[in-house]
Amino acid sequence: MDSKKILLYPKEAMKDALEAVINGESSSSNDEKGNECKENVMPSLESPCKPEIGDYVIVCYDESYFPGQVASIVGGDSLVNAMTPSCKTGWRWPDCKDEIWYDNVDVVKIINTPKAVNARGVFDVEEIREYQ
Repeated sequence: MDSKKILLYPKEAMKDALEAVINGESSSSNDEKGNECKENVMPSLESPCKPEIGDYVIVCYDESYFPGQVASIVGGDSLVNAMTPSCKTGWRWPDCKDEIWYDNVDVVKIINTPKAVNARGVFDVEEIREYQ
């Protein structure tokens, strides 16, 4: 029996991706490491980003975006320890690790290390703002 993955994406992302393709626009950007990541372009099952263990990334989960750190990689999947929202614009590491396996298609961007904003474990993730 053949098993196939069914990938669901936010309607807005698909609409934006389709418009970009029709208009001949590119929706890729280079991150600090020089990795080229496709943002909000979903047609391909290939991994848009090539994260490595220890990289900080933004993942798409249930039509929402979360920063996290790659803990493990197996094939086309990444085990990501995701952060949780804290305050209005901050993020923090949860008390219990929130590790989930993500298909690398859901790893939308490799980001810089989150910056601590206080001694209470709140971090600023600048790159997440473009997805909120």
